[in-house]
Amino acid sequence: MKIPITTGLSLPLMFSGLVAAEKQYGVLGFGIPMYTPLCCYSCHDALSALYLNCTTFSEDMDMGHSGMDMKLLKRMDMGGESTAATSDACYASDRTWLETFSNCVHDKCSRDGVDESKQGQCFFRLAANGLPIPSLQTSLPLVAPNVELDADAIWLNSTSLVNEHAYLANYVTMKEFVSSEHRHTRYA
Repeated sequence: MKIPITTGLSLPLMFSGLVAAEKQYGVLGFGIPMYTPLCCYSCHDALSALYLNCTTFSEDMDMGHSGMDMKLLKRMDMGGESTAATSDACYASDRTWLETFSNCVHDKCSRDGVDESKQGQCFFRLAANGLPIPSLQTSLPLVAPNVELDADAIWLNSTSLVNEHAYLANYVTMKEFVSSEHRHTRYA
């Protein structure tokens, strides 16, 4: 018996982006793949928490042209109620985001042996939650970045390499989660 499940609504909270739901049949691990390709999702989650130039902040935030002030950082560290939001339209229009994300997907997924078609599909699905964007190939930077994001980076102001530690942390976490869900489904 096939049970319809709507993915995107059933993914764990560790997935920071909201992806348009698509109807699939099966159960997680059997018929419904999770985080495929894993390299693409790892790139997305390693980069998507960074603020972009088009990120909007609540009115009580004091934002300078170059980034956040110490008052804001303290408020955020202490669980303050200030919020920042990066809309899908912001992601779709921010060239730095598209270049950095496409470069990560192309680099990491090519190393994992993922074909360009699957890379492009995942890039389109995750880059701006399905909003119209240039293709993966068109979004690649003309000159490959050579500076890696700092581990404590908050802003994505220039096309950069993904922080390797953040990427690997996401990759290993998602890989283990998928493995755990597969075992859970198989033996439940």
